[in-house]
Amino acid sequence: MIIASFAEVISLGSLIPFLGALTNPEKIFSNEFLQPIFIFFGLHNSNEVVIFLMFAFCFFSVLSGV
Repeated sequence: MIIASFAEVISLGSLIPFLGALTNPEKIFSNEFLQPIFIFFGLHNSNEVVIFLMFAFCFFSVLSGV
C-alpha cells in the first residue's frame, strides 16, 4: 500500500511538468535543474522533450495503476 501511494504521488507529480511542456515547450529548456537530464537523454529540441515527458507520464500512470 505504501509503494502504491508513492507511485500515485509520482504519477500526479509528473502531470504538472508534462502540462507545462505542452503549453510552453521552449520555456522548459531554461530550467537549470532539467539541463543534465536533457543532456543525459540527448534531448535537443522541444518536440523531443514533449515526447519524452509523454512517455514518462504514461509509464508512471501505468505503474501507479499496477
